[in-house]
Amino acid sequence: MADWNYPFSGSKQAAQFLRDEGLSNLPIVACQEAQVAPLSGYLDKPIYYLQSSGFVSHGDPGRSLEELSARQVLTKTLQLARQMHQNVVLVLVYRSLGLRRTGARFASARINADGLIISSSTPGLPSCATIKLLGEFHCCIDELYTVYLIQPDQ
Repeated sequence: MADWNYPFSGSKQAAQFLRDEGLSNLPIVACQEAQVAPLSGYLDKPIYYLQSSGFVSHGDPGRSLEELSARQVLTKTLQLARQMHQNVVLVLVYRSLGLRRTGARFASARINADGLIISSSTPGLPSCATIKLLGEFHCCIDELYTVYLIQPDQ
């Protein structure tokens, strides 16, 4: 009965959020193919999966993929954004990059080419992009969709 009353996944909420915010036209980047695949269906577009290095419309739940560190996720996402010369949306499930909501505001930070999140007050570390936490979407199975915007410097 819970299936009828509660969402099974945060993907529908995340897709609606991206549409409402005018971000659904940007490339979507993700790691966890099986968990993020429903987002592709709701947005009717392929998602770029970092482990596969390609755009895919569906995930393969039986395929074993290497786990990427937060730094690898940011480095690969930044490389793609710079290669495409545009902002990209990064969607993670069950993982946080350390940015947190403060009251009603979501955090933003700078990242460098090595995928390190740096403080704007850190001298000597040149940054090359901004990362913004846009939203977090929970559901009944303890799944957490976290949506970020990566904006490479021009």
